[in-house]
Amino acid sequence: MCGVTKADFVPYDEHTPMESYPAKVIKKTLLNPTTIELIIETETVFVSRPGQFMTFLFADSTGEFSRSYSIARVSDKQYTFLIKLVPNGR
Repeated sequence: MCGVTKADFVPYDEHTPMESYPAKVIKKTLLNPTTIELIIETETVFVSRPGQFMTFLFADSTGEFSRSYSIARVSDKQYTFLIKLVPNGR
């Protein structure tokens, strides 16, 4: 239903480092108290569709961590994500 075949997938190997691509935040909008719309722009054009995931690598004072978000819209090198906010402690 998503338009890909089994041959389009690559086996997961936890020991293979993920490739990183720079991106910049174009717009961040608080849509309501629990949802942010985030639009990023990349230097590279990726073959992607709404519903697929991108993984972001973040860094803070405790180190690096990653989160995957579902793509809501794609336009050339711009990707829109709708991110659900979770209150602390939940």
